[in-house]
Amino acid sequence: GKTAVIDTGTTLLIAPPADADAIHKAIKGAVSQQGEYFVPCKTNAVVALTFGGVTYKISPEDLAREPTDQGDMCVSGIAGGNIGGADQWLVGDTFLKNVYSAYDIKKLAVGFAPIK
Repeated sequence: GKTAVIDTGTTLLIAPPADADAIHKAIKGAVSQQGEYFVPCKTNAVVALTFGGVTYKISPEDLAREPTDQGDMCVSGIAGGNIGGADQWLVGDTFLKNVYSAYDIKKLAVGFAPIK
């Protein structure tokens, strides 16, 4: 029931705030501070998105984007925000680095294949 904007020019995956909260609550050690999410740099959590009935995993290395000055915590590659409708996600490089993607401008379609 969600929609997605696939954006090769965006670094993060931006989900509606309630969805971003739910994802981070499921990641052991994740914290939220002033609307920004942090995950352990050495997390082994796997977040996945499903498109067309196929599930694609985001590697833990892409989930834990960049180290902070807070010990072993990294900035999360997933942020909360409102992009268009209440159920719309903006899917950027945090996800796209983990798949091959093909774009058909005439049909306004995108396809993915897993990187092995």
